[in-house]
Amino acid sequence: MTLRLSRQRPGQVRARPRAEPPGVWWRRVPWAHIGTVVGAVAAIGGLIFTGVATFYGAKVSEAQLDQSGDDAERERREQAMRVTYWVEDGWDGDNLHVVNRSPDPVTRLGVAVPAAPITATRAKHLYFLLLNNVPPCTELVFPDEDIQPLSGPSTHVHLNRMEWDVRYLRFTDRDGKHWHRTRVGLSERRRPFEGRPGDGALFNLDLPKEKRATPCGDYGG
Repeated sequence: MTLRLSRQRPGQVRARPRAEPPGVWWRRVPWAHIGTVVGAVAAIGGLIFTGVATFYGAKVSEAQLDQSGDDAERERREQAMRVTYWVEDGWDGDNLHVVNRSPDPVTRLGVAVPAAPITATRAKHLYFLLLNNVPPCTELVFPDEDIQPLSGPSTHVHLNRMEWDVRYLRFTDRDGKHWHRTRVGLSERRRPFEGRPGDGALFNLDLPKEKRATPCGDYGG
């Protein structure tokens, strides 16, 4: 009996897959893509950080500009804020107090006082108490009994027969700026104090009582 040995074709032999050695799994990770993604995320984060920093920097600069503007405005109004008036009610009459608490004089000061007419058919008329200057750190006191009209319509009563009713106070500060003060506020005017046609002047029969205004000190102190 004859035995035939069959040859096995080379293509029919299958090789077993080789086991990968431990530690080579990272070769399958797409590091290039991961690096691109990480770079993009970092770039976006940098843009966000730059934007936030720019925004807050602009806000800080804006706040500093606002603060500088506020400081300049406060400095511009520094003296004017220290000039005011008030009326003291007393049993024997009213006293007008004009106060300059600044270390510099104010000039061309005028107090506007409406006087009630004797007849009801006439409207109220403004009288002005005029002062050339008010010294630094000074309070001037004007009793109403010492004030009478120097000029104006004869149909108006003397001030000592009425109460002080100050309409406003105007003056010029050390820098030549002109101010208008009322009971409720302080504002700047383009022109210095001037009486209007038909207005009368008030005449002080006696020198006002003068005393030191407190507190009073250097600006910013």
